[in-house]
Amino acid sequence: MQQDAHSTTERNVTGVLKYLREYLDLRFAHAGRLNDKFLQVQADLTWHELRSVGRVLRKTKPFAELRVAVADILVSFDDVKKRSLTYAKSQSQIMNEIVTIFEEKDMIKTGLLAIRDIRALYKAIDPFLLHVIELIQTWVWWDLLDAGDMFHFDCQLDRIEALRVEQPNERILAYYRQIVPRPPEKEIDQKDIIDFEFHRAADLVGMFKHRREMDEDHQGIIAMQAPDERYAEPEVVQLAQHVRAADSLRNSEQVDPNLREYYSRALHCTPDHVTRDHALEFEQRHLTQAKLDLAELLHLTGRRGIPYDFKEWQMEGIQERLELLRAEVDPQPRYQPPTVEEPKPE
Repeated sequence: MQQDAHSTTERNVTGVLKYLREYLDLRFAHAGRLNDKFLQVQADLTWHELRSVGRVLRKTKPFAELRVAVADILVSFDDVKKRSLTYAKSQSQIMNEIVTIFEEKDMIKTGLLAIRDIRALYKAIDPFLLHVIELIQTWVWWDLLDAGDMFHFDCQLDRIEALRVEQPNERILAYYRQIVPRPPEKEIDQKDIIDFEFHRAADLVGMFKHRREMDEDHQGIIAMQAPDERYAEPEVVQLAQHVRAADSLRNSEQVDPNLREYYSRALHCTPDHVTRDHALEFEQRHLTQAKLDLAELLHLTGRRGIPYDFKEWQMEGIQERLELLRAEVDPQPRYQPPTVEEPKPE
């Protein structure tokens, strides 16, 4: 049994760190677009920080007579324990373990080392790195609950898939009898259990959505959506046409007879009045404009793609995944979450 608990904790640690790494990679990409120095230190600092976070996730916190691993709390429906991890006055809070505080102290004191934590280490290498570490730790703190919810959502859909494959045995039925609200005389069955787990998956989506509503603008993750490979094709084609036409006119003494009608319409004159110099001037003028049009398009798309809010996109994605699985399994739920009656006026 102890081995099973350990395996579950390690699974949760790995899952949470996977999403944290994805968030950090996107945040570093954003920072790197503004200052390429971030990209030079990303690999080392991310590895070091995630290793430290992994140790925090494996630590256990006291709850009455129990001790529960931080990762297991994050990947659970126990909102009380989750809040205790982020509440500053709780003995289970982990903020000081995630966001370490660097303090300059008197180095003359006996036994005091100049380098005692990650911040001090990287500050000794380069003061710029101290600010990067501060950023990484802040990012991790912003993203930790979301990473837990995202991995928990994956586990929840896996649980639903497993429950639909096989009929629940007596041990599973006994577990759900304790947590699924139902009339005392009604026996629980597979459909009740699956409906209940769908409701809990919807709760995870709701919590993720609520957190997005509470986010400040500076906490968001700006990602870049790669534009369609053909998004600038009309501008590129137009530019190429003017380049070829200008080159052809520079290498000729007169205008191609087949193009005289075209240039006469463009220059608003008769074909007899179309000269090589007039046609070349026309092509150079439009070539300059085509370059400006393409440059403006590339600027608007950031040249690397189109910016979007990654977590908003992620929220839409888990909502769609849940709806698709719901429609596939059973679009008519039997279980309904209990409603809270409004107090009647006296």
